[in-house]
Amino acid sequence: MAETCRQVFNVIGLNANRMALEWASAAEGPRFVELITKYVARIRELGPLGSLEGEAPKEVLERRLEAALKAAETPKVRTAYGNVAKKLHETRDFAVYTPERISQEVADRILPTFRQELLSHDVLLCLAEAKDQGKKTCSSGELMDLTGASSEELDKLLSALAKKGVIEGEAAGWSLKEPACAGHADRKGE
Repeated sequence: MAETCRQVFNVIGLNANRMALEWASAAEGPRFVELITKYVARIRELGPLGSLEGEAPKEVLERRLEAALKAAETPKVRTAYGNVAKKLHETRDFAVYTPERISQEVADRILPTFRQELLSHDVLLCLAEAKDQGKKTCSSGELMDLTGASSEELDKLLSALAKKGVIEGEAAGWSLKEPACAGHADRKGE
């Protein structure tokens, strides 16, 4: 789980040092206090979201975090994660699962699926934000700039979303179809 989170943070442009996973039992009150104190100090040192060199701007991070949450909830990502966990469990030789091996499993088996789902939700959020700002469409180039996607992966995704009837348009301008916009209104609590 921790390795997946670290790699996801890197994908969305968030410093992985903002995450920590530590264990403390209920009987370890002083240890728990120490862990929380150190973590809070580290976050204060890192500063606000988007303030570190190499981190995406705060607005981009907020959108990508929302897209990441939606992506993590999808059956495809959950299945990929479950398959890696199942493979680990079936092996029953936990010594072969070094941090490097776990990192490789996440990179090979979970991250590609997660990235695809993340990009899908990120594009939909970008189109919804454009609509909220009174902009009728976003070009493929604008969506590439906003999401960081390559031309090939974005073209493939836009074609799939258009085929599903979620978006409409062409390279010069893409927009959400109205039912997709209604889902966005729920997201914002409108």
